[in-house]
Amino acid sequence: MVGRLQSANGAVTPIFPDDVVQSSMEACPLVVPRGVDVSRLPDLDKQQIRERAGAQSWTRGQAYFARGALRQVVWREGVLTAQVVGSHHELYRVTVRFDEQGAIINAECTCPYDWGGDCKHIVATLLYLLNRPEQVEQRPDLTSLLAPLNAEQLTRLVVQLVAVHPDLIDDVEELLATLATLSTGAAASLPVDLAVLQRRIRADMRLLIKDYDTGDYYEDVIDLGEALMPAIEIVGDLLSGRRT
Repeated sequence: MVGRLQSANGAVTPIFPDDVVQSSMEACPLVVPRGVDVSRLPDLDKQQIRERAGAQSWTRGQAYFARGALRQVVWREGVLTAQVVGSHHELYRVTVRFDEQGAIINAECTCPYDWGGDCKHIVATLLYLLNRPEQVEQRPDLTSLLAPLNAEQLTRLVVQLVAVHPDLIDDVEELLATLATLSTGAAASLPVDLAVLQRRIRADMRLLIKDYDTGDYYEDVIDLGEALMPAIEIVGDLLSGRRT
């Protein structure tokens, strides 16, 4: 029997027992794409996923998986991404990073959930990986995609990307300035241009500022972690020596 879970705002989410989830999976036969190497994917188990989330996120994540809310589940050498359709038909992007042994390093979602453990969208994504590995699309990572290109081709690629996404020109300009600062060694005691990072943070924050006049708080709150992540990653790379 399917129960119901009522949230503070009155929304009702169905509770799917494990046997219902299993029946849903058995009712939808897998279509195995050719050339899929499932052995390259992380080997998770249900208990691992369950322990990462609170009771409510676990229950709702099962419901999202059972109703087929996932889109574009992709594996790129250590990184699993997916789009998950929310309760109001909005799309959230999930990113889960794994180490070489297949253990989860971190899991992120563009939803504003911040109440401990994985959100329901991450739970649904991990359940998809566990139960439908043959359906996970495997694609090459960015390094592999760019490796065959020469300097001229890389330049054309960046130019075309900026033509489609004009805002990227600011990122390109700032990253080039950072690289130039590092390569000259002009500031050996300060291995990063803080002004560049400040501009990057301000730009990313502006992109995430939304209109609060419509929609509920849960859907429209600004995700500060997402806004700061690009700058944090740059600093992390510098501190670890990956950017020289």
